[in-house]
Amino acid sequence: MSIKQEKESRKEELARLGVPRVSIDLMSDELTGRQKLTVMKYLMLEDSLSALGLQKFGRTTTDNISLKPVRDWATQHWSEEFVLDMSKRNIPISFRASLGLALFTTRITEHLADIDGGVEIYVTRDIKKVFRDHKLPEPEGLVTIDYSSLPPKAKADLVLPIMDNLLNAQIVAQAKALFPNGIPTKALYFADMSSIMTLGLSGNKDEVIKFDKIRNLEIQVMAADIALRNLGRMGDLIAWADKADEEEKARKARGEKREEISFNAAMDYKKEPDLHYEEGTRFTQVFPFREGETPEQMLQAFKRITKGQYYDGSVDESHRGEYLRLHINREGRLIGHYGWDKGFAYDQAWQIEIDMLSGKLDNEYTDNNRRKTVRGLVADLRDDMDANKQARDLATSQYRQTSFTVEMGFLQAMTGEYRQEATEAEVEEDKRLAREAKKTAAQLSEEDVEQISIHLARISEKPVDMKTVELDFRILSAIREHYNIDPMQLVRAMSSTEPIHIDNIGKWFEGCSSLLNRYQSVVVDIGQLFVILGIPPTNDEKAIISAYRKITMQTHPDKTIEMQPEERVAAEQKFQRTTEAYGNIIKRVGKVNTNRLSPTYYLGRISQLFQVSFTEE
Repeated sequence: MSIKQEKESRKEELARLGVPRVSIDLMSDELTGRQKLTVMKYLMLEDSLSALGLQKFGRTTTDNISLKPVRDWATQHWSEEFVLDMSKRNIPISFRASLGLALFTTRITEHLADIDGGVEIYVTRDIKKVFRDHKLPEPEGLVTIDYSSLPPKAKADLVLPIMDNLLNAQIVAQAKALFPNGIPTKALYFADMSSIMTLGLSGNKDEVIKFDKIRNLEIQVMAADIALRNLGRMGDLIAWADKADEEEKARKARGEKREEISFNAAMDYKKEPDLHYEEGTRFTQVFPFREGETPEQMLQAFKRITKGQYYDGSVDESHRGEYLRLHINREGRLIGHYGWDKGFAYDQAWQIEIDMLSGKLDNEYTDNNRRKTVRGLVADLRDDMDANKQARDLATSQYRQTSFTVEMGFLQAMTGEYRQEATEAEVEEDKRLAREAKKTAAQLSEEDVEQISIHLARISEKPVDMKTVELDFRILSAIREHYNIDPMQLVRAMSSTEPIHIDNIGKWFEGCSSLLNRYQSVVVDIGQLFVILGIPPTNDEKAIISAYRKITMQTHPDKTIEMQPEERVAAEQKFQRTTEAYGNIIKRVGKVNTNRLSPTYYLGRISQLFQVSFTEE
């Protein structure tokens, strides 16, 4: 057999095992620190997908796939209904992620369309945008909408904002139970200065944020989040705020000027380091090392980000051939080569060599490029060293290893480089990781799947062809090339104060994992709801109501006023869980829930999270 035939045979064999994979080691310097972090986000997305286990898909789910190439592929290759084992890895990752998100979007749209009397929402900016995009009249405040009558695309687009409604309302409801009298903005200001500034509150006003009005829910949820994250010291901060108010009133009575809280005084500003050092200064002498770091680690980072070549500097006329390339010589000095490529603006190439730390270019225009380049290099090295450490720490803490196999298309799309296919032993190790992730997965049992899909094709048992892998590579490459730069990043780039580290594949993976987890946070297992009520599964409505009343009589907020704060929170949470369980079960008494999993009762009923009704201002 020729080498070419052997390679083709190997590809076919790996296709049968799963998507062709390659082996990587996070302890090596083949990848940059940020690329290693992307690998970790890839692995975490794999875990989130594995946790879904066996799932049933229909045509509606396929229609909700956001990535058009995946939607087209599924429409062409799969039947009206199919079952997919999401813990297996023989379907490319962009396909499985798209299917997972589409699955939950479909379940939630079906649940919301099923709610009698419409869906209750608080209209946020995101919800207004969906209505605008679909040329629908924009609602205001806390309203009930006829969700079932909306266009299918509008229904799907509203899923995430409505989920945010629920999650935000849960945070505010919890803060309301803990802080019934509200929280002074002064206390919030010193708990989290940067966040409270974004609310437009200076911390100087005699203002208290109370969690009992539906208006300005976005402000309430940020305040509630700050309070809950700083629960341990919130009491001291509120006491300090009360004392500050008393002192302010005393000053006012004496006719003294109000004392302003200085934001700038609390910030730790650092001046840019002088870039004109003594001749012979080594780069390792001025680099901002963190505790425990060595010059060798910095040099390894330089090798990673340059692939063993030169570091390309900042120049203003690169389109005309201007360049500035850097390397670190054997003495540890940072040397730059500044010039113009032959064949561009000048007939002959010219180049000068300069010590980037002690030298200076002829004029302010070109020397500004030198200063920008040194600052950019330091920031890039610092970013790579931090990301490299973070990736290795994540790998060892979560997986207890640093060697992994990943999809070939993923690595090629991320790096633009081809790698050797993984060996059978490496693929088997990868499967072992998948099994470990599957142990903690909340998934349907084999018996459940057999009952609901005995006539359906088991798509995950079919091998994936190389065309599908190539399509996955093109999808991930498109994600990688799609730049999303917010205005502040653009300003920083223009002022050269901070380089932009764009990691779009990793950002997409992280976003998918986050969305899957958020979807799962509002999806419950009906079988577990009876455990919350403390009774065995039953269709006896009287038994269900009796169990519900028994628990809520002890945990209702009216019964917990005299409890300690921690006990009150526990009772509040138990009351909410019980009410949610009861709401889900009572709607399904006498019905067969074939999927076992369904969205939570409060999704689309957010005001029922609060025991005291919201009042409009």
